[in-house]
Amino acid sequence: TAPRLRLRLRVPLCAAALFSAGARAFAVRTTARRGLPLAFRGGSSPPGAGPAPLSATAATDVPTSPIAGMRPGTSGLRKKVEVWSDTPHYVENFVQSLLDVASSEGPVGSLLVAGDGRYYNREAMGRLFCVLAGNGVGRVLVPRGGLMSTPAVSACVRRLGGGEACGAIVLTASHNPGGPGQDFGIKYNGGLGQPVDEKFTE
Repeated sequence: TAPRLRLRLRVPLCAAALFSAGARAFAVRTTARRGLPLAFRGGSSPPGAGPAPLSATAATDVPTSPIAGMRPGTSGLRKKVEVWSDTPHYVENFVQSLLDVASSEGPVGSLLVAGDGRYYNREAMGRLFCVLAGNGVGRVLVPRGGLMSTPAVSACVRRLGGGEACGAIVLTASHNPGGPGQDFGIKYNGGLGQPVDEKFTE
């Protein structure tokens, strides 16, 4: 069968829209015992009830096809910003491929999503949230402003443990320069916070 993207593009309280609206739109819960300030997807859940599920409406199937050159390097994919922004469904295709592999190893119930703050971080994060929702990821943990260094993401996944985060999607191109005409990237970390190996990315 032809490959398809699973998207939720019309979720009333889609994380993408909430993120674009700023941190005020999130229900922020500070985990004092772990010292991890995290913003969860907003909703009407009372304090202490946990984050609301992402799956508020039916997912939309969007036909797609493999994109030439979309082959990860060390645990992730780095390309010029314009490749990510101007190629239709480039972000969505790559995130869908990550979820396809991750879900083959077991349910992806929750993910930490964060970026290093480089150019195109917010736009890419908004697009990938809809893919996560469309694929039934029940909970997405996002640091305030969506910002967290790559080592901190790994440490956070490890400290959460106990199934609170199955892994992480990290928006970074490591040491490569950022900005218009420069690099952007997406990596996937496993349940121990570790960059996934070539078996996963291939």
